[in-house]
Amino acid sequence: MKAVVYEDIRRVRVAEVADPTIEDPHDAVVRVTSAAICGSDLHFWNGKAPMSPGDGIGHEGVGVVESVGQDVERFRAGDRVVISFDIVCGHCWFCRHEQSSLCEDFRNLGAGPFGGGLGGTQAERVRVPFADTNLLAVPEGMEDERALFVGDILTTGYYGAAIGDIGPSDTVAVVGAGPVGFFCVQAARLHGAARVLALDMDEARLAIAAGAGATPVNVKERNAQMAVCDLTDGRGADVVIEAVGNTSAFGSAIEVVRRGGRVVVVGMYVTESVEIPLGVYWSRALDVRFAGICPIHAWWDRAMAAVADGRIDPLPIVSHTLPLSSAPEDEGGAEAVNVTYTDPAPNGLAAMIGGLIQANLEQHPERAGLLAKPATFGITAPDAEVSITIRISPSGVEVSNGIRGKPDVSVRADSDTLVGLSAVPLRFGMPDAMTREGRAVTAKLFSGQLKVKGLVLRSGKLGKLNKLLSVA
Repeated sequence: MKAVVYEDIRRVRVAEVADPTIEDPHDAVVRVTSAAICGSDLHFWNGKAPMSPGDGIGHEGVGVVESVGQDVERFRAGDRVVISFDIVCGHCWFCRHEQSSLCEDFRNLGAGPFGGGLGGTQAERVRVPFADTNLLAVPEGMEDERALFVGDILTTGYYGAAIGDIGPSDTVAVVGAGPVGFFCVQAARLHGAARVLALDMDEARLAIAAGAGATPVNVKERNAQMAVCDLTDGRGADVVIEAVGNTSAFGSAIEVVRRGGRVVVVGMYVTESVEIPLGVYWSRALDVRFAGICPIHAWWDRAMAAVADGRIDPLPIVSHTLPLSSAPEDEGGAEAVNVTYTDPAPNGLAAMIGGLIQANLEQHPERAGLLAKPATFGITAPDAEVSITIRISPSGVEVSNGIRGKPDVSVRADSDTLVGLSAVPLRFGMPDAMTREGRAVTAKLFSGQLKVKGLVLRSGKLGKLNKLLSVA
């Protein structure tokens, strides 16, 4: 059969792979009729989470049961089903207490070794272990596009709103208006919020959130904290749902929540870290709840019912319907790498360098592969008395005013030299000494006009910075 498989960072292909078979009496094999590209797939595609060449991709799927093991009781061949993205046993202590995402036999479809080596749903067929637990019947007459997301992001949004304990007078702010945020917006309204705010930088996403009843806040145009304060009589939001999964979004969530408010962290994290000022959190009486991986099985009946009766409509986020063969061209098209600024007012150097990196990533999408491994850079222009910190990771690029922490590589030069570096031709990531511009940079290094800390021991990371800045 045909399936989408991982090849390398930011590269997939459609390959012929072995047909799945019943390996256990509790298995089912499902013929996939529709699958989706999830933001979590992009974490593997970008290298944020590990995957090996040849691993199947995809964990959102809906289809028709083709065969079942002898111990499967709830499903038979011909049944239309949606598949849970997380595969659990259904009988351990955690599964019995509605915490299936903590199952002792937890696995994840289409996640390579990270998820237990199961196949993906971006394929013609997929094997589903413990089928009685990990399949849900699709209501008669419901289209694939409405049922598809119940196995993951729709139910995740429903769950994220539910654990926020939203009250009838609450203002809920959703940080991130992507697909999960979109479902958080609808679920927050379903759970009785008086008002829902959607915070994002993308006008198209904000328009879709507004169509679902949210008040849009473009954080590219307005400071998030000030905008939310203006809309809440200066208090801040009662409940904030962080639906992105990067440290900048987490920081925004903490900034816009009111004293005594609740922050629900739905966004996915892997290796990221932040410093938490415990005294500030304590004095503000913040309630921060990490949603973790959604325990789909405890919530998907309720989520499916909300879709069936029209209280949640998933169709606005379906932008393209494509054949399986288009996956290599479209897998990465769902995500553009953005440069984000951690300060409400980026200084001149931050705006210049950040804008240059953004333009380069847009013009040369392949350079996003440089973000596969985290690194931190410090840049100082002493003549202008200004400095910045650049953090790169699979999640994107963050630019901050000032030097923060201990950068892997530090660059110090006057403003004109820093601006000129972007036009220097590179060879293997370093200024090309065979060119006049490259020799000029070398001369400045020897004269001390350009100082680089980490030039020898961290040359690989310095090469990344050069490539992100270079327009040559």
